[in-house]
Amino acid sequence: MVKRYFYLLLCIITLGVCSSYASPYTLTLYSSPNCPYCQKVIYYLQKEGKSIPIKNIQDKTNKAELIKIGGKSQIPCLIINGKPLYESSDIIKWLQTHKNNY
Repeated sequence: MVKRYFYLLLCIITLGVCSSYASPYTLTLYSSPNCPYCQKVIYYLQKEGKSIPIKNIQDKTNKAELIKIGGKSQIPCLIINGKPLYESSDIIKWLQTHKNNY
């Protein structure tokens, strides 16, 4: 544990960032190209220069995954470490709050 913090500190000091730093979050956005609320979230990500995996629920497999995880097919849905977050405004708020961690 101490070695990890030492390594992280060393990377920050020498490089400003650490290329091997792993995000504490596993993210997936379930979306559809026809959904304006989904496009709002995607536009925010593009504006911030961020990229996360996006799954189109028009694919039946992706839709089934979303229902299995969250119990419904509502989009946009950001899966954060296996837990769903719905509503575009709430998703954007979460992304803004955590923008240095993903």
